[in-house]
Amino acid sequence: MAPALLLRFGSQRCTGQHIGGGIILTAAHCFWTMQEMVPVPRYVSIQDGAGALIAKLNVGEYELKLPTLVDNPEMSIAPQPDLAIIAPNEARQTIANLPAVNIDYAEVEPGEELYIAGYGESRFMAGIEAPKLRVGKANIETINDIFYILYYDNKSESASAAPGDSGGPLFSTKDGVVHLRGVASTVQTGRTDRGDYLSYSRYTRVNAAVAREFIEATRNELLSTGSDGTRSPAE
Repeated sequence: MAPALLLRFGSQRCTGQHIGGGIILTAAHCFWTMQEMVPVPRYVSIQDGAGALIAKLNVGEYELKLPTLVDNPEMSIAPQPDLAIIAPNEARQTIANLPAVNIDYAEVEPGEELYIAGYGESRFMAGIEAPKLRVGKANIETINDIFYILYYDNKSESASAAPGDSGGPLFSTKDGVVHLRGVASTVQTGRTDRGDYLSYSRYTRVNAAVAREFIEATRNELLSTGSDGTRSPAE
């Protein structure tokens, strides 16, 4: 099971994952507001897969790190790459004690079993009623410079992302270890001429050059400092 976290922004929710050192990786568009169509710090509460409250973070109680966003008119509904890192202050050690995913920058292998997880409302992901964590098989349709594009139709066994899954993982498991391959961004749904339901979900590739550079540089910076911003004794 992917160690995904539930992030609540008032009535809105997203998914995230602990990537070590009390640092959470999620989607940048989770920090948009109706007033500011750019990511800005917001109040966020963090829960685990069982629904237990881990932390409540007001603005100023965590650092919000964002990559240099790439301008793309086709992605007006989400930044590109759609990633954000949260580094709590007081709650960082508590989160550091949670299981962490392994960020896997290798290319996805042909035939590799992939899954998605999240706290969305998709009826195509196995599990109990939202906002409980659900997991489903993933089917990569295409790959571009930034995203994996996942495809679902009502005749396939694959899963579809939905609102609430944003920031959640696309992952594989090897020897019991979760390998993070992508982070949920946006989903488009519709129907074919025959009335069949279909869905395309975008997942930011962690091995995309701009994504990997952001994740590694930010994580290294944060891991070299304590929760109060001071340098680690190891530095």
